[in-house]
Amino acid sequence: MAQHPFLQKAQQRQPDTVSAYWNGQPILRIEQGQVVWEAQVCPGFGLLTFHFDDDPYPVYVQVIDGA
Repeated sequence: MAQHPFLQKAQQRQPDTVSAYWNGQPILRIEQGQVVWEAQVCPGFGLLTFHFDDDPYPVYVQVIDGA
């Protein structure tokens, strides 16, 4: 089974920090393997982005259709 592209990037870069954003709002922060912050998200249509080491450009983007 092929590895997900996001996991491939994480394995290659081994970031100290991983952050997730839902429609531009922070929902998850992991620092050195420990969850330090997470928020509840209302399901629905939106944009999910993941960022490494506080880089403003996402390493992975997914549109969620909410269906």
